[in-house]
Amino acid sequence: MNKKYFFSLMLLMLFHTVSSQNNNQPKSTETRILSYQELLDEMVSCTDTLYELSNATVQYHVEKDKRFVTFRDSLAFTKLDTLKVKAGISLKNVSFKDYAAGNKSSDFTYLLFSKLEFEKEVSITNATIANFIAFSHSVFHSRFQITADKQSEDNAIYINESFFKSYTNIAVNNGRILISDSEFDPSNEKDVKYSGAAHEFQAHDEDAFIQLSRNRFCKNNEFDHTRISGELYALRCYENIFETNFKISEMSIEDITMHDNQFQSLIDMTNVDFGSVKSEIFYEQIKNKIGVYSNDDVGETVWRPKNYMSFKDIIASDRLFSTFRRMTEYYQDRGNLKSFNAVFIEMKDMETMQLQYFYEKNKTVEGWFSWRMNQFLGRFSNYGTSPVKAIMYAIKVIIFFSLFFFFFHNTWDTFTREQLMSRIKLLSKYFRSEEGIANLYEEQERHRYKSFEDFMAYINEGKFEIPRIFLWISKPLYQLSTIGISSTNKFLSRAEILNGKWIELDKKNKRKTAMVGGFILISHLVISLVMKVLNAVMLSINSFTTLGFGEIPTRGIGRYAAIIEGFIGWFLLTLFSVSLITQLLQ
Repeated sequence: MNKKYFFSLMLLMLFHTVSSQNNNQPKSTETRILSYQELLDEMVSCTDTLYELSNATVQYHVEKDKRFVTFRDSLAFTKLDTLKVKAGISLKNVSFKDYAAGNKSSDFTYLLFSKLEFEKEVSITNATIANFIAFSHSVFHSRFQITADKQSEDNAIYINESFFKSYTNIAVNNGRILISDSEFDPSNEKDVKYSGAAHEFQAHDEDAFIQLSRNRFCKNNEFDHTRISGELYALRCYENIFETNFKISEMSIEDITMHDNQFQSLIDMTNVDFGSVKSEIFYEQIKNKIGVYSNDDVGETVWRPKNYMSFKDIIASDRLFSTFRRMTEYYQDRGNLKSFNAVFIEMKDMETMQLQYFYEKNKTVEGWFSWRMNQFLGRFSNYGTSPVKAIMYAIKVIIFFSLFFFFFHNTWDTFTREQLMSRIKLLSKYFRSEEGIANLYEEQERHRYKSFEDFMAYINEGKFEIPRIFLWISKPLYQLSTIGISSTNKFLSRAEILNGKWIELDKKNKRKTAMVGGFILISHLVISLVMKVLNAVMLSINSFTTLGFGEIPTRGIGRYAAIIEGFIGWFLLTLFSVSLITQLLQ
């Protein structure tokens, strides 16, 4: 055996021995296990640019993790120091457990990462969450991202009273996202790569749940928005302030509850399925805020027409009317007539603008009438949803024409200049004569009932020559005919204010009788004016309701005004009838 062959054989045997030893060593399958406090200590003490942890387990330790349960004692929580985390955080495939296997506490609720300030990006991806992962009273200066792994069951991501100075992305599968009393203000100018991004909350399972309550979502630029995406069972939004656009487009949500929110921008509700009737969306908070996405900007902004020219985007217009139609169906199914009418009116206002666009694009008589008719229906009856509004306009029209008819004489009027001069003449004669006012009045009015007296005298002359039934009928007829004058005479006889001529009275009695006479004259004038007002109102009502006159009881321009009012009344009363029937059918 030569030396070359010997050394080759020895090297081969040595390699085989080492290889056999390596193959016989057991492979390590254990993952790193930390308590919550140990994880926090490592993040705070890290001096590198980035703290990374992968394929590890973080579980609650009763003795070490007391900081994470101090929220149960409010006094201890207030004494807690705020810790700064200067390194970026990257946690991948980390499992968060609230207890060690076999040692579950019966009174355990959840743990909190409390009073932390993260100066750089925080990324927690594919996290397995056994119960809760929660942040409270914390500040995030850069982007915050957390996603739950599919293996997480009945998990929740909870954030409370925290401040986000950049953009966020929070995602669960069949768990819950609960965020309350926090502020999202993407004002960190260093985060240039995320400019125009969103606060996004995602769910990827039909049993998922998202709740936003008492949060504020600030707007840093026109592209900022808050988005709910994916698939979930329930969405709850209470008392939030959305300065950004709020996007829930293409969502199918079984149970939506939105109340007491302030939407200062638009809401993208494109193709939203509102689920069952148990959803509660209060219309007042979303009034004039409903929008859709447009293909012009790849869905980045929310589209809502600002004027009739906006309707040149035919696709977005179709999406908008489709969204309104689904909302009206939702409120109708809920039996909420008030919200149904409000959404319907908003939709018809949009339709009126669209009709104006069609008319301006192709000017035809039919297009003009379609546009103007929609305007008319909206102005006078809220597109058939408000019969009360039609009646209110009817009352205004009646009052307007009543004022017009007041200044024009009609045959119903009893107040004339001749009648007023007759009353002044009667009182003047009374003051200059020694006769009583009753005698003077009877003398002045004699022409009015002379024919009645002649009739009764004629009947009495032949009372023995005619059947008694004629006498029985004639006497009540005569009394009814003269009752007005006779009752006035009796009243004036008892109301005598002057004994002799007025010129013969002393100053005191002159002043007294002059005041009484003036009061009588003014009373007559007031009563006559009231009757003229009533006649003008009745004439206006008669004209408006087109009841008909035979002969219109006025002349000149008043007659033409009556015809015009009748035409307006026909329109408004028809509109009122249709609106009333529509509301009854609802």
